[in-house]
Amino acid sequence: MIRDRWGGLVVTVGVAAMVAGALRHLGSRGEAPRAPSASGTRSPARSPSSAPPPLPSVSSSSSRAAASPREGDAPPDGVGIHPETPSRCDAGMVYVTGIHCPYVAHRCDEELGPPRAESRVRRCARFRDVSICGGGPVRLSFCIDRFEYPNLPGVRPAVMASYRDAKRVCRAEGKRLCEAEEWRFACEGPLRWPYPTGRIRDAEACHLDRVPRAPDRAALRSSFETAGEVARLDQRRPSGADPRCVSPFGVVDASGNVAEWVHDQEGDPHDVPRVTALAGGDWERSPGTCRTLDGRHGAGHRSHTSGFRCCSDARGVSPRQRMPPGFRLPVRRPLQAPPVAPAAAPAVQNGNAERP
Repeated sequence: MIRDRWGGLVVTVGVAAMVAGALRHLGSRGEAPRAPSASGTRSPARSPSSAPPPLPSVSSSSSRAAASPREGDAPPDGVGIHPETPSRCDAGMVYVTGIHCPYVAHRCDEELGPPRAESRVRRCARFRDVSICGGGPVRLSFCIDRFEYPNLPGVRPAVMASYRDAKRVCRAEGKRLCEAEEWRFACEGPLRWPYPTGRIRDAEACHLDRVPRAPDRAALRSSFETAGEVARLDQRRPSGADPRCVSPFGVVDASGNVAEWVHDQEGDPHDVPRVTALAGGDWERSPGTCRTLDGRHGAGHRSHTSGFRCCSDARGVSPRQRMPPGFRLPVRRPLQAPPVAPAAAPAVQNGNAERP
């Protein structure tokens, strides 16, 4: 089932490194930034010692929308990578820390068109500027890949990866698959936005709401026809191609593009919803919110719209800490339009929820 609480080519192999290599190949297959280089070469592999690439600016001239933000485009605190990221996380990851609410209720003010009949997916164009937090808040501190696997800007994310494939690949890179609560917090930020860009659904900011192409299921299951069928269905965009689709913590493409495997502790290995869940939605007409999980599929399921990203424990901090009894998150103030970004690059911001 698809739930919102309260409110390419991969060949299965036994060696994790071989799985990682296959996924990297499909993730970069035929992709290049919109203006390919004259040599036609692929983007170079990430060096372990290299610094993470610069964060796309919300006022970048390459954005498909106007530079001046509108109400609901982005959280008031803006977008920024935590300053402790280099000391806490490996290259290519961002540090996420703050108070996370286990259960959040959002109310939709305006639905977007009729839901898909085959899956009864409901899409919300605009959420009300109020949210209710339930359960005991916890402090989360962890690292997460900035981009969808293979975590390289300008490279299309890998698809046709199963939950098992994703776990093997993350483990081969010294990481792990993200927990659902980690992925949600990295997407929504400390202010618990329904979408990583705010409370308003914007298909011009994130790669959402594209017309789906009917897949040939038999071709997707055939080892001889899978690659061709994936190429026919493919509507992926290179990671970072949508500069405004960035969460408050600096996580890129959390909503749309490809759906991402996560481990859901509240699922059941033998029932629906399962512990194997897809988060964030894909480029088609999916919910695309930070809180929605699709737990209908088992660990061996593969799709032309599903990929993943990896997480890891941050160095020197407790990954999960319960807040003391009686702790309450501060009341969120009404949404205000964020100020227009100055010409100079904005300073790095944190914006932890405990410091409103």
